Amino acid sequence: MVAKERKWLPVLAPHLPLAVPLQVATGDPEEVFPYPWSVVRWLPGDLATSERLHDPMRAARDLAAFVRALQAIDPTDGPAHPRGSPVRLQGAAVREGVAGLRGEVNGDAVLDAWNRVMQAPDYDGSPRWFHGDLAYLNLLSQQGKLCGVIDWGTCGVGDPAIETIVAWSLFPPEARDVFRDALRIDDATWERGKGWVLTGVFGIPYYRDTNPLLVADKIKAIEAVLAASNSRA
Repeated sequence: MVAKERKWLPVLAPHLPLAVPLQVATGDPEEVFPYPWSVVRWLPGDLATSERLHDPMRAARDLAAFVRALQAIDPTDGPAHPRGSPVRLQGAAVREGVAGLRGEVNGDAVLDAWNRVMQAPDYDGSPRWFHGDLAYLNLLSQQGKLCGVIDWGTCGVGDPAIETIVAWSLFPPEARDVFRDALRIDDATWERGKGWVLTGVFGIPYYRDTNPLLVADKIKAIEAVLAASNSRA
């Protein structure tokens, strides 16, 4: 992941409206530390929780503008990542996650929603750049506005539906609609994005004892998708 960031962030950064962690020093694997490493510039800001974003509508538009700018970058020779592959390939992980639940969310409802999402067609457009892990844990804010995006280890090119996950965990319904409209995406992409939210059910038992903040973020997003599915039904 560090090697990927080292190669691609200098290519992506000039085209993006929010700051990213560019490297100022790098190191190669050696015996004492057998991995590539980087020192990156400090980006000021706090985690972009909903409480820190003064205007969620503006935040939705700003984040959509970031995603659109990223998607507009030439994807030639961009890295592949599973999060740019068809979400239907995650079915086994969803079922395993549901089996490991301890009542955090309604497992039957997750499976019902998953089956509905699977009716959406796979992405058949040109590969697009994606960050792959947009969440408040990887977004920075200052003075109530978004200002940076960190942790690019899951970036790649492929189906951009993965970028809509953040709409379900960070934004209230009205701002979620603004985000979707600003992205100008079709219904199938929105449905596949819901599928990526539902894959978060795997992370609930996986991170239950090690990363409660991440688990809470996944639960919030899944519950939002389930509520939207119920209202549509």
